[in-house]
Amino acid sequence: ALRRMTNGLSTLAYGLYRDPSRTQVWGSLPGTRATGVGSGSNQRYNVYGRIHAGQTTVLGTYTDNVVVTVNY
Repeated sequence: ALRRMTNGLSTLAYGLYRDPSRTQVWGSLPGTRATGVGSGSNQRYNVYGRIHAGQTTVLGTYTDNVVVTVNY
C-alpha cells in the first residue's frame, strides 16, 4: 500500500513490508495482512520500511500515523 509521510506541505512516499528484503507488502488487503494463531504468549511482528527513491523534497522531519488492528 502506498503511504505518505508529511512535513508541512512536503511529502515522502514510503512502504511497509513484512520481510527484511522488502518484497512482501504489509497492508490491509487480503494477502498483505499479518496473521497468526494466539497461544496466550507474546507474539512479535517485525515491520520494515522503505522510502521510495527519486523523490525531490525538503530537509526536515516527516511523520505519519500507522493504525494496527488486532482481532481476537
